[in-house]
Amino acid sequence: MKVLSNKPLHVKDANLAILTPIQLVNKFSDKVVVFDSFEGIGLENYFNIQGAVLLLVKQGKCTIELDLERRTLTKHSCVIVLPNQIARISNISKDIKFICVTCSLPMVEELTSRINEAIPITLRAKQQPVIKLSPSEYNNIQQSFNFLIAKIKKSGKNTYNLQIVQNALLALVYECIGIITKNKNIEQPSSKKEALFNSFINLVSQYHKQEHSVTFYATKLFLTPKYLTRAIEEISHKSAKRWIDEYIMLEAKMMLRSTKMTIQEIASELNFPDISFFGKFFKRTAGISPKAYRENKD
Repeated sequence: MKVLSNKPLHVKDANLAILTPIQLVNKFSDKVVVFDSFEGIGLENYFNIQGAVLLLVKQGKCTIELDLERRTLTKHSCVIVLPNQIARISNISKDIKFICVTCSLPMVEELTSRINEAIPITLRAKQQPVIKLSPSEYNNIQQSFNFLIAKIKKSGKNTYNLQIVQNALLALVYECIGIITKNKNIEQPSSKKEALFNSFINLVSQYHKQEHSVTFYATKLFLTPKYLTRAIEEISHKSAKRWIDEYIMLEAKMMLRSTKMTIQEIASELNFPDISFFGKFFKRTAGISPKAYRENKD
């Protein structure tokens, strides 16, 4: 795995609007798009993914740079790109054939709220974004893609269009989750700091509901907060505090969307002093109040 040099990048935010130039797409509203061509996307750019992407290579090969790490995609492999990851496709072979599904951030959040153990699964997907599929795994993924496309094409003919497409997409997601959780051969950390990062993330996934401070995690790891902060930033390019806040936010969003708990109850469950502290934290991080987030279904 090659890490790219630290050079200035031209990064564009990428939501479903960048797929507008593509003519042959299967699209459901502004939530889900399935396509099989890169033409018109502008692959010379790096993209900050504002949603999620699953790309399945049927034939040929290409290179994906994901958070500046370069990986090769070959026949019968797939890659998962999660929100706010930096991605770029290059070195595309002439015989490339693929199918790709992208979904918007609201759709990602909706699906996440319906997946058990979403946080550790997301972490594992980040550790192992590229998966080489067996023949049977490839066939199952392809069938799930075909099922999703069929449901998108028939959208508009049923009152429950959104729920039908969501469930078809969820079936595809669970096919991938089954493969991710079955494959245990995740690369071992190549340095002590990478091992520390993994230990830190495991602790955060376990304690983030109760413990919000870097000091708590540093103590658990027998380190000073200063050292932990520096090490996590160096290995992940994101502060330890930001990792903690993102886990709390994901938990909060799942509760707001998938439970009937009051905002006060959610604030208490996530160990905020009161609803005011929780509201300020949520709005500062998400740019919207918890109440508005819950009411906003788009």
